[in-house]
Parts: sequence; C-alpha cells; structure tokens
Amino acid sequence: MSSQTYVYDAQNQTEAQMAQVSANLSSAAPDGTIIKVGPHHHPSGSSGACEKVVELPENDMLAGPDPQNKQYPGWTDRFKVTVKGKKMIVKRIDKSPCEGWGQDLRLRVWRKPSGQGKINIRVGASGACKKVFVLPEEGMSASSKPRNEQMPWWQDRFAVTVEGKKMIVRRIDKSPCQGWGQDLKLAVWRKPQTGDGDHSGDGDGAGDKPSHG
Repeated sequence: MSSQTYVYDAQNQTEAQMAQVSANLSSAAPDGTIIKVGPHHHPSGSSGACEKVVELPENDMLAGPDPQNKQYPGWTDRFKVTVKGKKMIVKRIDKSPCEGWGQDLRLRVWRKPSGQGKINIRVGASGACKKVFVLPEEGMSASSKPRNEQMPWWQDRFAVTVEGKKMIVRRIDKSPCQGWGQDLKLAVWRKPQTGDGDHSGDGDGAGDKPSHG
C-alpha cells in the first residue's frame, strides 16, 4: 500500500499496519505517510478550541501543515503544526478568536532524513504561476525537478527558492506566466552545516520536464 493512500490512525492500528507505516517512513520511501487528524469540535474561544494533539508513530518527526485531504472552494482553514516527541500539536490559525474545524483533516509526516536524505513535498497544481508552500522545518534546500511522473509532451519548467520555512515555486517556461495542472512533487532535504544557500534548479537538475499547463 503506498504512502499516498495509507493513513495512520493512532487509535486503530494492527501490527501489519504498523509495519506498513515503518516501510512508508524508510529512507527508500521519501513520500512519508499520512496521519489522520480528523475534525476538532470545540466552542469558539474556549481553552483548546483551536488545537488538537495527535499521537505520531515515532518520536521527533517532520510534519507539514498543508492538508492532504481534499479542500473545497470557500474553505479558509490554515494550520500550524508543532512536534514534541511523539505528539503532533495541530493548531488552526485563520480564525480569531480561535476555533476548531469540521473537515476530516489529514497531514503528511516524514522521518527526519539523515545527512542529505530527501523527502518529497506535494506541491500540487496551481492556478497562478507562483505557489508558496510551508516546509516542515527551516534550513532546507529544494530541487526544481518534478519527482512525480512526467509525460513526454509536458513542457513545464520550474524555479524554486527557499526563505525560512517557505518554499516558493514558480513556473518559468511560459510568458506571460501561468499556473500548472500536474500534481507536482518536489524533493527537499536538510542543508549540510556548511550549506551554500538555497537552490533553484539544483540537486536533481533543472525542471525541464512538465505538466498539463
């Protein structure tokens, strides 16, 4: 079962499922695994209204705040994720006073890569020529070459810059610029201590393979 479809639910796991979680989190499976967070119903403004604590399969993992479940037009939910040991604290940040959420939220997590081990970030499609994605931690580098399957006739090329925890992805093969239709994935990794700056079109090479524009 692939990491794209397998969902880890701390409340209901068999040994076989836990073995699949470990496989999804191995260095050979950079897509990580998806965690079921679920909805969080709390009275607006009450203690714990905008935060939910979820148990992770391992200690000190990387977690992304971008929902992996389908998002609908009109939904404004945005989240901040903090990991402490095996606890993932999910906080809704787009409402004041804070409140819970109704969607069956899923988030993606990864085992921290050693050295320059890579993990794949799902950027997805974009209706604009630039998309900003929040990375699991600061100080990461990124490649502009798509990691998802590319069709021979696609011509999309991308440039990627990293600023703190923000990864900015731009399509650069069209003028005027435009978005892309492919479910884009890019590789990111931790910079070595002697890092030489953020990357645009590095690592796996320039993104000269494309999407359904």
